[in-house]
Parts: sequence; structure tokens; C-alpha cells
Amino acid sequence: MQIKELTLLHRAGALSDARIGRFMGSWTVDMQQKGGERVDIEAQRGGVRQFKTLDAAWKALAAIGFEQATIQERHQTR
Repeated sequence: MQIKELTLLHRAGALSDARIGRFMGSWTVDMQQKGGERVDIEAQRGGVRQFKTLDAAWKALAAIGFEQATIQERHQTR
């Protein structure tokens, strides 16, 4: 999902448990929806968005509204 959609879901209380993970030299971000399904931040042209730095990944989560996240060295994408 795009950041705009994720922001709305977070404000509605439908997202929790944000994770930032290192994957193949970049950082990816996902969070859990109320139903238990994990959702990634998507790139504008599709696919999982990859951040070059941990700081950039955190700024995206902060823009969505998260105040904390778990950071993992290895992270699998769907």
C-alpha cells in the first residue's frame, strides 16, 4: 500500500507492529493490519519500496504516524 493509504489506516487504528528490516542491501518496512496480515509500503510503480538508509525507512514510518518500530537485520518480503 502507498503511504497515503497507510496513514489513513493508522489513524483509524487498523495498523500496528511496524517493522524495519534489512533486505538485500536496502531497508524495507512492513506493519500488521488488524486481521493479522502484514502489509508493505509499496513503491509508486509497484513492488515493495526499498529505502537506501535506515533513517529514510524510519521517516516513512513516522509520516504514517508510528512512534516506534522493531528493527531486524534480516527481513523477508512477500
